Amino acid sequence: MNVALTGWGVLSPLGITREDFAKNVREGISGIAPIEGFDVSAYAAQTAAMIREKIDYKRHIPAGHLRRMDTLTRLLVYVAAEAFHHAGLADRDIPPDRRAVVVASGMNHTESIEAFFVSLLEEGPEGANPILFPSTIPNSGAGQIAIELECRGPNQTITQKETSAEVA
Repeated sequence: MNVALTGWGVLSPLGITREDFAKNVREGISGIAPIEGFDVSAYAAQTAAMIREKIDYKRHIPAGHLRRMDTLTRLLVYVAAEAFHHAGLADRDIPPDRRAVVVASGMNHTESIEAFFVSLLEEGPEGANPILFPSTIPNSGAGQIAIELECRGPNQTITQKETSAEVA
């Protein structure tokens, strides 16, 4: 099997564009900063590498589709679309059945999994939010990438903790 990496996208604490990310890496900028968004006073760790810039998801994802995606899926689809367009694949006549998706993730969709199962346990099957269920499946992000970018070839998600990226 031949594989070619022809484009790349990035969403990182060091930048949400390829150019900003590369510049900040070259300059030795740290993406680690105090945690914002929730109270961490009870934890020893007070810092984290978090994406702090606002991401314009509508650049690659139709508004109607955004409503059905959790945060991780939005991030995955956005960065995959960035790589897809950077490679010029949208302009090439590559049949959809020749386009594959492989996603690597140590842990995925934890917010949606928690929300779904808490509602299931507290309210029973009738109270569980059905819109959250698809995000409880590890391959849902790769599936959404395939839908948005019309990739009908092999589709796989690697979830092996720290080694996920290397395995993918």
